[in-house]
Amino acid sequence: MNNNENNSDKRSAILEAALILFEKDGYSATPIPRISEMAKVATGTIYLYFPSKEELVNAVWRKNKLLLQEFLSLPKNSILDFKSQFQKLYQSYLEFAILHPVSFSFLAFHYHKPYLNNENIALDEIILGSLIEFLKIGQKNHLIKKDNPEVLLALLDGGVSGLFKSAKDGKIQLNKQTRNVAEKIAWRMISLIPNS
Repeated sequence: MNNNENNSDKRSAILEAALILFEKDGYSATPIPRISEMAKVATGTIYLYFPSKEELVNAVWRKNKLLLQEFLSLPKNSILDFKSQFQKLYQSYLEFAILHPVSFSFLAFHYHKPYLNNENIALDEIILGSLIEFLKIGQKNHLIKKDNPEVLLALLDGGVSGLFKSAKDGKIQLNKQTRNVAEKIAWRMISLIPNS
């Protein structure tokens, strides 16, 4: 193993340990020595990669937000109609929650604004902005309700978060049937077209 691979492995181990602990205990309650212990690196090694705990949490947030962005990406000039694009986005968000539960929980259930740097705030605005613009297209084409698109997005996001919590608590299974039912309910919630 060369030095670059070893450095990459250490950085990845630090990011993974930090994600797990930040998700479980929160940013404030997670000391750097616990992260180093879980990552199996010296505490000082963390500071070689991340000069501060705030820089570390920003790196963890960014890595996971970019992963989420990959799931929520629709191809440019998609030939899918609006409803099909909505279905794909909703199912992709649920898939992200299922495949990356710690990432989903960290992003969805922790308040990040106090420590996010300007670069990450801008990334968050880009991602949210693209989803808001998507909803505005549906509104412009008289396919979905004219309510504030930020409210619609918050309700859709909250629905996925609620499904995730219920599945985590063992109350439901996020199998294909449940995901399809949830997607249909979400569409009916925002759609102007009855029974579509």
